[in-house]
Amino acid sequence: MTKKDIAHQPRRNGQIKAPEVRLIDDQGVQVGIIPTAAAMAQAAAACLDLVEVAPDAKPPVCKIVNWSKEQYENDKAQRQARRKQQAQHVVKEVQLKPGIDTHDLATKAQAAERFLAKGAKVRVVVTLFGRLASRPEEADRLLERFYQQLDAQNVNYVLDGPAQRSGRKVIQSLAHQ
Repeated sequence: MTKKDIAHQPRRNGQIKAPEVRLIDDQGVQVGIIPTAAAMAQAAAACLDLVEVAPDAKPPVCKIVNWSKEQYENDKAQRQARRKQQAQHVVKEVQLKPGIDTHDLATKAQAAERFLAKGAKVRVVVTLFGRLASRPEEADRLLERFYQQLDAQNVNYVLDGPAQRSGRKVIQSLAHQ
């Protein structure tokens, strides 16, 4: 936990300096405006914490909660949100070479179809070897054959811009439509 995280945490128990607070008990029932010392005594009697949930209100609103459980639930929700966020940015790669056979190209197209169906983006990389490196139109023909194979399999896809050339490689990105 960094200093920044600590600074943004609500005040609890002895950190609450207001003379009186609006209290919400551990059942979620609004008790009313009572002295802070009485609210802390009520929280201590329930073996829970008094947490300031609305410090800007007059008087501040405090709630009786199990602070460690609350923190655990918040951390768990943040981890879950990060996990889902990462899943949205998955990029899978399919590599092709000019001498690829028709059946192998169909297998690569099926792999791309599976990736697209799961919501991932697909990066198709065509690598040119030897003298073919000086003939980028070969890569364009191979990509066209790949797109025809995807169309034959009724795959819904959209191209993410034009193919990019990087030395011996030609790269094209696809996304699910």
